[in-house]
Amino acid sequence: MWLANKILDDNSYKELALNDLKIAPDEPLSRPVVVQLAGNEPVKMVEAARLFEPHCDAVDINLGCPQEYARQGHFGGYLLGRKDWPLVEEIVSSMASALSVPVHVKIRLCNPASDTPKLALRLAHAGASLIVIHARHVSANRRRAGPAQLDWVRQTIEFLQESGVDKSVRVISNGNVEKIEDCLINMAETGASGLMLGEAILANPT
Repeated sequence: MWLANKILDDNSYKELALNDLKIAPDEPLSRPVVVQLAGNEPVKMVEAARLFEPHCDAVDINLGCPQEYARQGHFGGYLLGRKDWPLVEEIVSSMASALSVPVHVKIRLCNPASDTPKLALRLAHAGASLIVIHARHVSANRRRAGPAQLDWVRQTIEFLQESGVDKSVRVISNGNVEKIEDCLINMAETGASGLMLGEAILANPT
């Protein structure tokens, strides 16, 4: 995750981010590559995304970061409240209109969780082509408090389908995967188009 405002204001940070897309100075990463940005200003999110656009296949908007610095900066998972939905929609629609690559969005469960399908619908209508749901609530102190509530992933997918959202808009499930068998369970329970794996795969890549 890269911070959009810092990308634009700090040249060394920007160069670090761009160099992160390379294995060596003249050797880019193998594709596809998705760059994840965080921020709360639509214009800056678009400007930062345009810097990465030639080097990636999609740009992901982080609406799931639970860290304290995200709370202080009011981005990531702290934009999931209803009062910020218009802002989030503006960010997504601005980026979807300005970029030639798809716009993805990663979210956590809203509070209440029953708002999650409604937010996902608004994200899809704003132009998100893929939505990742980490099915836990935002908590700066307890990032993985208890198992992920995968039923909300399934309910969100069903809600999008019932609302007539184009099937090209994919939902990816995130949470409760520590071994290969968990992948099969997650997919069966949620009906998701795919899975996103986090820190567990670093500890157990097999």
